Amino acid sequence: MKRRDKIIIWPVYFDAQKSRRMGRKVPLSLAVKKISIKEIELALKKLNLKYEIEPNKKHPAVWFEYSDRLLVEKPGTMSKNMLLKIIAKKIRELRNIN
Repeated sequence: MKRRDKIIIWPVYFDAQKSRRMGRKVPLSLAVKKISIKEIELALKKLNLKYEIEPNKKHPAVWFEYSDRLLVEKPGTMSKNMLLKIIAKKIRELRNIN
């Protein structure tokens, strides 16, 4: 996969304890507390999306912390925002949160 065919996904995008300013991308109604890279990975597997994990990267909003990130293959013409919402819903489903 070429880099432009991928979407970068950080765990902070789904973290209910982070503000939008600190990097959260999904609404609080879809966000979860204490998200792990493994939960996102499981959600991506359940959604049959191809991905790669890149360890020890720094998100620009929290440049002082190292975190893993995922590179997900773009599913057709879907926007990044729509994909993040679908992943967030799947994570909540896997955690059994309504």
